[in-house]
Amino acid sequence: MVATGHEMDGFTHYIVKHVVLDQNFEFVSEILFDPAVDSPVSQHDIGGLQGVVYALSVCNKHDTWLDVLEL
Repeated sequence: MVATGHEMDGFTHYIVKHVVLDQNFEFVSEILFDPAVDSPVSQHDIGGLQGVVYALSVCNKHDTWLDVLEL
């Protein structure tokens, strides 16, 4: 699960999406959010991955945050 502690203020200020990348920075999955109804929490299937996984949270105002998980 990816969760971003960030407000969702309608279309004014919100988390646009979560992206998960593998240890080679290759795309694994992406979840887009509707700021009118969603909270910034997403589930991703990372079964079979090893090493490092990168989770990105993309904000419409503040660009992208990166978190790293060692499997």
